[in-house]
Amino acid sequence: MILLVGASGSLGGMIVRKLLDEGFDTRVLWRSAVRSDRSLNQPASSSLEGLIEAGARPVYGDLRDSATLMKACR
Repeated sequence: MILLVGASGSLGGMIVRKLLDEGFDTRVLWRSAVRSDRSLNQPASSSLEGLIEAGARPVYGDLRDSATLMKACR
């Protein structure tokens, strides 16, 4: 499993897609608020939504909160 921070950026998105193409189990860390029409398990960023559709798994976390990072890495 690979956890990528910064997946919503241009370079991060390219890295995630390359990892998925090569068959790696890839998670993307997100910390933004969710849309009101979405469940709490889905990110609000449309760039992350595209990565999820490609096969990445979203996990919530914040680099300033070690507890959320530990959970994201499980």
